[in-house]
Parts: sequence; structure tokens; C-alpha cells
Amino acid sequence: MQEIVDEVLKAEEEAEAVVKDARQKAMEMKTNAENRVSDKMKKAKEDAQISIQNAVKTAKDQARAAHEKAIKEAEEANNEFYKKNEKKIRLVIDEVARLILIPEYDRDYPEYDRE
Repeated sequence: MQEIVDEVLKAEEEAEAVVKDARQKAMEMKTNAENRVSDKMKKAKEDAQISIQNAVKTAKDQARAAHEKAIKEAEEANNEFYKKNEKKIRLVIDEVARLILIPEYDRDYPEYDRE
């Protein structure tokens, strides 16, 4: 009878050792899985951050290029307008200068004949 009890106790101890070993392995597997998930999440965040930074850089570069193009086009249009209207602009400048520099009583008004 003692032999049966000893065998049952031994079997229980072995079963406890197997269960303990299985729990340890399960815990290790869980920890490894959590670490892999954590590593993948970290990598995904890093990739997303790099992707966003690249998108922002591209957008800034495109905006800068569009801004420079708009300035260049505006300068070209301004130069073209000035070349096209240079004589008129000079006449207006001369007239404004004449109005500022010559008192009204000394101005020549062709519509009024001064004698």
C-alpha cells in the first residue's frame, strides 16, 4: 500500500513539475510574443514617422518651388508691364513731379489762354 501511495505522490510531483515547466514555457512564449509585438509596433511607429517626415519635406519643397515660380512669374509680368508702358509711366511721373514742384499759379493750362 505504501508503494502505491509513494507512486501516487511521485506521479503528483512529476505532474506538478510538468505543469510548472509548462507554465514557465507558456510565460516565456507570452513574453517573447509581447516583445515581438512591441518591436513590430516600435518599427511601425518609426516607419510612420519617417513616412510623415518625408511627406512634410516633399510638401515643403513643392510649396517652396511653387512660391519661387510665382515670384518669378510676377517679376516677369511686372517687367513686361513696365516695358510695355514705360513711356506712359514716365509721362505720369513727370506730371506728378510737375504738380508737386510748380506752384499752381505758375502752371501752364493749355485750355486757358493766359495773356
